[in-house]
Amino acid sequence: MHDVEREPVLALHGRLAGPEVAEFERIAADAALPLRIDLENLIGVNASGLAALRAQRDRGAHLTKASPYVRLLLETAGVLPADL
Repeated sequence: MHDVEREPVLALHGRLAGPEVAEFERIAADAALPLRIDLENLIGVNASGLAALRAQRDRGAHLTKASPYVRLLLETAGVLPADL
């Protein structure tokens, strides 16, 4: 996690699935708000990963830089609205 313009940034890489979900939840829960979650290097996410991202979004986190594929996954799961 790094700080850009005083907003904490959590950058995800690879897949958000399996044991990575628990690690993500632990780190994100300790982060100050507003948290920006950088999805630029996320290549896949399973149902538990989507639920974790939804929970952080509901907590006030900003999900940014999703690839078209990841954005489609997030929109289909209702994590992001289709019009963003």
